[in-house]
Amino acid sequence: MRGVSRFAELFTQGPVTALWSAALTGWLLVLAGLWRGLPGRARGACVLAHVLTLGAIVLRSMFFGYGLLDTVIAATAGWWALAVVTGGRPERLLDAEQGRLVRLGVWCALAAAAAVVIHDSLL
Repeated sequence: MRGVSRFAELFTQGPVTALWSAALTGWLLVLAGLWRGLPGRARGACVLAHVLTLGAIVLRSMFFGYGLLDTVIAATAGWWALAVVTGGRPERLLDAEQGRLVRLGVWCALAAAAAVVIHDSLL
């Protein structure tokens, strides 16, 4: 039982609570962008895939033994970078007319930089 209380203490500390809040907010921003920007059946499929990412993050950490905290840091950085680069409209990432490769590269670079900054500030 002592191990459980230490685990609970770790995830209720200030910086980690802020990370979880930022992760949830970033996830909701991307969800809102998918809901607002995609038409018809594509919307349902993309929203379902995005909803499944929450469970996939936990399962990935359980199966591969990689830390949940590191996975949440990477996901948070990716969601916020996606919201910033696409202006809250994730479908722009793959739009052929608006320079998708440039936007994709900027998203990857910004997500990697944000993940490093978040990781270094927490650990």
